[in-house]
Formats: sequence, C-alpha cells, structure tokens
Amino acid sequence: MVKGFGRMTLNFKYPFSVVGTTAGASIQCGDDPAYVWEHGLERYSKPWELAPDMVAELEGLEVIGGVDAFGRRVPIKRIVPVISGNDIGENISINEHMAPALRDGPNDPSYPFRDRLACINFGKALLMGGGANSTSIKLGPSDTLNFKIEFPTVAHGGDAVINSDLEIKAHIAFAKGEDQMLNALRSSPVAEVAAAAANNQIRQYEVLGDLEISDVIAPQVIDRSVPATMDWWSSLNMGLNADDPQIKRIITYTKNNQPTTPNQEMEMVRDGQYVQVPFQNFRWTATEKKFYRFTHVGVIPHRNMFQVKFDNGNSRYPMIFNCEPNDNPFVMPQQSLVADIRRGGPTELPRAYTLMKGIGSVKVTDNGVSIPAWAAGVRGFEIALWGYEYTLQ
Repeated sequence: MVKGFGRMTLNFKYPFSVVGTTAGASIQCGDDPAYVWEHGLERYSKPWELAPDMVAELEGLEVIGGVDAFGRRVPIKRIVPVISGNDIGENISINEHMAPALRDGPNDPSYPFRDRLACINFGKALLMGGGANSTSIKLGPSDTLNFKIEFPTVAHGGDAVINSDLEIKAHIAFAKGEDQMLNALRSSPVAEVAAAAANNQIRQYEVLGDLEISDVIAPQVIDRSVPATMDWWSSLNMGLNADDPQIKRIITYTKNNQPTTPNQEMEMVRDGQYVQVPFQNFRWTATEKKFYRFTHVGVIPHRNMFQVKFDNGNSRYPMIFNCEPNDNPFVMPQQSLVADIRRGGPTELPRAYTLMKGIGSVKVTDNGVSIPAWAAGVRGFEIALWGYEYTLQ
C-alpha cells in the first residue's frame, strides 16, 4: 500500500474565454470538458476523488482571475465546496472579493488566514497541527471534492456574459493510510488533539463565552470525541456526516436590495427583501443550543454610507463603526478593481461579535443621502463576515 502525508494544492480551472457562460448560471468542474482540475501532470474534467484509504481536509481556497477588459473583477454570487455531490451549505458563500490569491501581485503577509504557503480561510487542518476546534472541511475515504460557482443575475449587478478565465486553488492536507493519520494527530502541538490521539480518539473541543454577559450566560462547552479511525473522519466539524455538538465555519456576505431611507437604520434581513437572496440574511437568533461568533469583517462602502452597527440584544453597548469611503476600518481582502492596492483584509473586530441566547443583526445608516439598491449598472454596499456557528448536542 502506498502511503503519504502532507499538503497539496488542486487547481480547478474554468476557462470561460474558451467556453463562456452567462448571468445567473451555476457551473461545476466537469459540466464541460474544458472545466478541469489539475495537480502536477494530472488533469481531469470531473470531481477530485480520495482513495479508499485516505482522509483529507480542505483548509482554504484562493480565487484567481475573473477580470474583465476594464480591469474589474467579474461579479460572483457564490463559490462553495461540493463534497460527494453535496453543497457544503449556505454558511459558505464566497464572492470575488473574499478569497484573495496569496501571490496575486505583491505578497500580502498580513492576510490573516494563511499558514506559511497554505491558505487556511476554512481552518488549519487537524493533520497539520490545527486546534481541536478546527473547521477545516473534512473529506473521508472515497469522498469527492468539487466547486460550484454561481453568478448573479444582471438585475443583481451581474455581468450578462462571462468570458474571462477563473481559477480556484484548493489547499488540501491529507493522510493516506490510517497509521499516517494517527501519527499526524499524535504529533499535534495541540494538547487536546495529541492526548486524545494517544488514546485512539479524535477530540473536538471549544469553550464559548462572552465576558460582557458572563453574569447572565455561563460559558458553553463543546466537547466530543470519536474513534480515531478513517470511518469516523467525515463526522468531524465540517464533514459530510458531521454530528452535534459541532462547529461550522461561516464565510458569507450581504448586499442591499433596497435603497436606504435617509438617516434611518436599514437592517440587513430577508424580510422586506432588504437583501438580494436568502443566504445574505444578516439577522441571527441564538438559542439554548445554537450560538454565533464573528471575528473578521470586510466592507466595500457606498459613497453615501455612514455607519455599520452590530446589534446584539444582550449587549449593553452594541458595536458601531463609521464606514465611509475615506474612513472605513473594515478592509475587504480584494477590491473591485484589480489595480487597487490590497490592504490586508479582512479586518479583525476589536472584540468578537458573539451572540448567545439572543437576537443580533447588522444595520447600516447612510449619511443623509440614500444609498441605492444594487441593480444593472448601479452599485450599493457590500459587507462580508468571517465567523463560526456553534451547535450543542
């Protein structure tokens, strides 16, 4: 049996200059022979498939290209991993601004989701020393990996015709052979992971609390162990068969589908059609068993934008930030124009936006002049969030 352990990259290529597509389309590798993945000299027009004696983790992805003739990034509604034919879920909805190429232009060491040469915007792999709370996407034996690209309609600001090439670089950690998997876990620098592996277990562990409301809501603990065999791998966080208690990664964004009312807050909710599509709903209800924590933010403001408020029903002092074009603290990883300077986004919040047993939402206020809704040829504003969803048993 051939064994192996390490990191690798898979390049999923969509040469739309050869086989184009249109607004509103949904594309995956294999839909056309031109859409392929590559690794070394391997090149296939189908999903990537793990061997029967192999486990892997998708640590992150980079979006490369998709640039029109005017140097503007082609609008993308959603990029999402597809595991064994299953969309990983709307918590992951990445657009053209959110997953920068690590070597697209000047090297950007300030990008927060990297580990040496690896992109880890989903989470650092357990196999590579990631924490017991890792939200890397788990792939079990014989699972397949693909990516779905959805483009917005023209009415939502999309391009009528997509004819510029796009590439998704997937960063994978892998172990071929169960002994290789166990050796990697036992060698982990994370005490909870190494100690569990020494007892032939894989442990998921996280403590979630909020100091501001600790007198009302005690810290909550996620602690789950499973046998350290390949059969249980996909039951871990972000696996196809993930079981509670679990942690899910959130990487998503919202755009306004209605114009703002001058000097009044707009809550970014699907009710009233204030956002374009359901996954852009930025209102959450944390319950006894489901909590949320957001750590990083990126904003592309409209010229009439003034403030962004992170409302929290349990907080005495909700977080409010000025987000004007010349005073925007929340840098988006990529700007709309390729020529614009990258400034190291997304920006880490000064304190994590944590929702425990309460309702929270994101609200936007203009500067007294209405912000228009996104439409054909018209830009509104865009807000992206990076965070986590916690589900207790």
